[in-house]
Amino acid sequence: MGRSSVILALGLACAAGASEVIDLPALPLPEALVEAATNATAPAIAQARIERVRALQSQARALLFPTVTLNGSYGSTWESRRPYAGRSDELLAGQAEIALRLFDGSVFPGLKSAKTQFLGQERASRDLRRNAAFSVASIYLTVITAERLKVVATRRLDVANQLLEEARARLTAGLAIASDVTRAEVVVADSNLSLSQADEAIALGRIALQEAMGGRQPGALSEPLVTAPEDQTAAALVIIARNQRDDLAAARSVVEAAGYDIEVIRRGSWPVIGARAGVSDQDGNAPQDGYGDTHWSAGLVASWSLYDGGVRAGRIDEREALNREQRVIVRVTELAAEREVRTALVQITTAVAGVSQAEARSRSALADAADALARYRAGTGTAIELADAQYRSFAADADLAKRRIDVLAFRLSLRQALGSWPLSDKEPDKEPGHEPARETTQP
Repeated sequence: MGRSSVILALGLACAAGASEVIDLPALPLPEALVEAATNATAPAIAQARIERVRALQSQARALLFPTVTLNGSYGSTWESRRPYAGRSDELLAGQAEIALRLFDGSVFPGLKSAKTQFLGQERASRDLRRNAAFSVASIYLTVITAERLKVVATRRLDVANQLLEEARARLTAGLAIASDVTRAEVVVADSNLSLSQADEAIALGRIALQEAMGGRQPGALSEPLVTAPEDQTAAALVIIARNQRDDLAAARSVVEAAGYDIEVIRRGSWPVIGARAGVSDQDGNAPQDGYGDTHWSAGLVASWSLYDGGVRAGRIDEREALNREQRVIVRVTELAAEREVRTALVQITTAVAGVSQAEARSRSALADAADALARYRAGTGTAIELADAQYRSFAADADLAKRRIDVLAFRLSLRQALGSWPLSDKEPDKEPGHEPARETTQP
């Protein structure tokens, strides 16, 4: 397939994609976030992790309740020796027992550990959903940036085509040379390439956005209103981040739960006292088996592990080492949160200043391009000067479009560093009446 065929196929594909976007309903960012919260994979994974820890909590709570055990047996024997050859003896037996822990020092710290792990997993799952929402918002802004660049590239192509027609007309009239037409054709080719690159970025961005939302094909996008408290001091925002971020809360919960786990191991050296009650019955046709013999039993049971060869001490040392490591991880996460807040503030300040500078450059480049065009038409300027001026003008416009979106992106970065959500301090709700499908496995 030749180069011209590839370009034609790409153009047709982009045109078809644009037609599909026009036919789809508009998709503002708040709706995209709700779509992701409803259908994306990250919320389903987060919920599954919560359910797993909830099951562990149920296991820890089960130690407070009695256990009931039922046993039964049936047997038959045949006598082969005379004079009882051929006789069979049958025996049917059953037993029921109930047991209850009256005292076990490790139960209650185990319950606290399970509860702390559950609360920590809730925060960790919330953080997973929050990061997924910011991923959607970031991709959304990436697509908008590509669409703004396409507008600039389209305008550049229109101007380039007009100048090409003018150059050809001037060549026919003897007012220009052939190289002026060639130069204009090069500018048209460059403009077509810029437009194709913008179309590619839009198409790839929309594919990524569709995946991040869980399968919905996005329609027309609109620039969102993103606010951030960049007017507050960095120290105040760092305090907010440390108190609000879910990943920090989850990491602290791991440390707290590890402390309870160590206490569970320590209390393993305490005595365990329990109560048992049971009943058994057997029935058989042999004389020694008896008929309908029922036996009742009840009593207290105590066990005390006095020495285990150092296994318990080794487990405590291991958990304490892991706990020290986790405390360091909490500190690292706190430092990372502070760095992210301070970095986002600097980036916002720089981006806002960059917009002002880009606006000035755009105005200056536009005026230079107009002067170059006037000189070219008056015969005092060359086609190369005009092409360079036009390129600088459209490059300045493209830079301005990107810098304006950069301000929104860095405000999102600050909101993420603070532990907020992309557009508000509240998690986006799912669509009413929608519950994610859950897979169940039969034992």
